[in-house]
Amino acid sequence: EETLKLAKLYKCRYAILKEKSPSCGYGAIYDGTFSGNLIKANGLTAELLAKSGIIVIGETQVSRLKNNLQYNWYSDRINVFVRPFGSKSYLRRCF
Repeated sequence: EETLKLAKLYKCRYAILKEKSPSCGYGAIYDGTFSGNLIKANGLTAELLAKSGIIVIGETQVSRLKNNLQYNWYSDRINVFVRPFGSKSYLRRCF
């Protein structure tokens, strides 16, 4: 819930999260048995952000996101929520 508070505070439209993580994965996550098995589901953080209208993408999709965004360097900067695996959450102002 703290993640969602920060994302809303900074008006994030996108969240770049660690793929396959039980917390951050979106679409497919590890099943928690440490056997490498994937299940079709969303991680807790990813699900919370997505239900709140934030577009969740994985770290391997960043270049696709950047290429697909239409923006104006002078007026349309975008806040993106980034949570790398094993580190604290932080916000990055980019694009």
